[in-house]
Amino acid sequence: MRGVREDDLAIGLRIKAARRRQGLALRDLALAASVTPAQMEKYESGANPISAARLATLAEHLGISADDLLGLGSVEAAAPLVSEEAQMLAEAFDRLPPGQLKEGVYRLVLAAAADTVKPRCDPH
Repeated sequence: MRGVREDDLAIGLRIKAARRRQGLALRDLALAASVTPAQMEKYESGANPISAARLATLAEHLGISADDLLGLGSVEAAAPLVSEEAQMLAEAFDRLPPGQLKEGVYRLVLAAAADTVKPRCDPH
């Protein structure tokens, strides 16, 4: 049994991030790529490598280039990947309407992280 290769994992994470940005369910993307949801999950986790033809199909359906999925197309794609939890939190935060609630959530997260994050400057 082969282990997960770093490049397959990186491609899978880019597919997953692009799918989430588009608001697509894993099942919907799997249908578009003519694979089972289980197979799509294996692609996204890097457990199975993806063929060039299927990668091109996914990129087209996601409205991005295959180069983006390979990490060659944009600065954003080449940037360090964040944890899945951080990505989900950022996406949820972006869906909040502007106003007091969004500001409150922002301040709450900063306050909760204050013990683990060194301040940028001394306020005194």
